[in-house]
Amino acid sequence: MGDVSLLSLVLTHASDAHVERAVMLKSPLGLYWIYVIPEHEAYWRCFKEEHLLWEQIALRYDVAVVFSACPEFHTKRDLIGWLGEVLDLPKGIRTLLQIYERTYHNGRCF
Repeated sequence: MGDVSLLSLVLTHASDAHVERAVMLKSPLGLYWIYVIPEHEAYWRCFKEEHLLWEQIALRYDVAVVFSACPEFHTKRDLIGWLGEVLDLPKGIRTLLQIYERTYHNGRCF
């Protein structure tokens, strides 16, 4: 399987949709979201069908854009908090995602 990120593993188990890789991105507007390879839109459509409270929980985390494939948040912490609550992830997994998950912006990792 190669170099698989924790985020990719979490999203693989969160939905029946196929995940080869998932990356956290920061848009030019400074919003955080997750891009899923190979079928980004299909993945998030399936995710939303399987996790019906995703939108209600996103609103509690001050979601900036709710009608994109993946909701977009003002902070990485809010994105991970939302994902963690939707999937009922243990606090340890949420902390590892916050600390170790790379974020990409303009093709650069930070």
